[in-house]
Amino acid sequence: MHDFIQKVEEIPGDGHCGFRAVAVLHNLTVDDHQLIWYHHYKELVGVENARCRRMINDDRRYKEVSDALSFAGIGDAPLDKWMTMPDMSLLIAQKFNQTVVVLSIGKG
Repeated sequence: MHDFIQKVEEIPGDGHCGFRAVAVLHNLTVDDHQLIWYHHYKELVGVENARCRRMINDDRRYKEVSDALSFAGIGDAPLDKWMTMPDMSLLIAQKFNQTVVVLSIGKG
């Protein structure tokens, strides 16, 4: 697998880490995570994007994802505002035309 890894980036684990990682992958800084948040929110609630609602296929879960993307504060992000998979990976794939693979040694 090491032959296929192009870049490794250390991202602070403050609840914004998923969005920070996406920012870094798009040649932005880790501090540009709110821009990624905004792009995801626009992708989710966009007028032409009924596909997201159909793919999530659960009104309660859709609201949770929408609420998570509405966070715009500073400091550590609360647990309900974290990037969650697979819901957010759908948005990343749609917005940035990239496949998302999550590798984690943690239980969350």
